[in-house]
Amino acid sequence: NILNELALCDGLFVYQDEETGLLGYKDINGKIKVEAKYGSCRNFNDGVAIVRFKRGTNVDFSEMLNCCGVINTAGDSVFSGYTMIQDFRNDGMTWALTTSISEEGVMRDWVQIDKKGSIKTGPIPNVHWIYNSKEYPICVIDMGFIGTFYTFLDEKGDFLSDFNNDKELAL
Repeated sequence: NILNELALCDGLFVYQDEETGLLGYKDINGKIKVEAKYGSCRNFNDGVAIVRFKRGTNVDFSEMLNCCGVINTAGDSVFSGYTMIQDFRNDGMTWALTTSISEEGVMRDWVQIDKKGSIKTGPIPNVHWIYNSKEYPICVIDMGFIGTFYTFLDEKGDFLSDFNNDKELAL
């Protein structure tokens, strides 16, 4: 049986509904545990999974951009409203991005959140990408007017750099 060969996370695996093409979760016996209503799903980890909510056609562009969230194993929304949420680290933290569009242009704000959606660090505005790292500080790529550069963040979200090349990170 193919179901027995799948790797389960919190007892569930992602499946795709053949009619709608949407994704949900089943258990090892093939029983639907979370209805297929998501545009994308990640595996569960300690009781939560990151999903992309499928939005209707009558929503504004900002709502379409910020349709990622986290659900529990019962399929209940824990929180939502992000453009992208990275996988949670072992410490239960991750980085999430919100995007807004205004007359000033596209604004990107990163926040560090826990599995309940509580913001622990941020917002950090106008950073192109923040990478989660299990061993080192978070690496940031900034696409500013001066070009692309890499730096690190401390646990408070402050930028660290080695611009003086002394092999030590400093504010």
